[in-house]
Amino acid sequence: MVTRSSSAVRENKPPFSPEACVSDHAALLKSYRVTKVYGDFYAGLWPRERYQQHGISYVPASKPKSDLYRDLLPLINGGRIELLDHPKSINQLCALERKTARSGRDSIDHPPKQHDDVINAIAGAATMAHTATKAPSFHVPPTITRTTAVEFQAPDIRFHDPMASYASMLPGGWPRE
Repeated sequence: MVTRSSSAVRENKPPFSPEACVSDHAALLKSYRVTKVYGDFYAGLWPRERYQQHGISYVPASKPKSDLYRDLLPLINGGRIELLDHPKSINQLCALERKTARSGRDSIDHPPKQHDDVINAIAGAATMAHTATKAPSFHVPPTITRTTAVEFQAPDIRFHDPMASYASMLPGGWPRE
């Protein structure tokens, strides 16, 4: 069974150069053959333009972070994903607060004077990976193949259910949804 996994978590703490951060992140992304990233609308067009200079597409996320957090919860509680043992991300996840506005709409966000950058990125990656309908494809540049670009299809992606192995131990098996 093939699983998607996150093997790199990077956070830049101030003071830092935004240009240098984009350059470092672009190098990391390229090492994983990632050519497209998703992010929020913070800083307007600046991130999109800077990543484009490094050959990486920056696409604004289609969901607000409250929706990402809401969609992340059943993935974690259902055992469909496992988070890395990364203290900052776990702390940020545990600190999230749910508030209901007068209109009845829920919002999930970090408390005042705290941050949620790391868990926000993880929530976006996890929810997008879980809802992906097609396995990602990778393009090999012509300079490598000396022919036209070839598209490689990644293997079928499935999520590991850590509780599935315990199903046979329970009377009547594991309850299915």
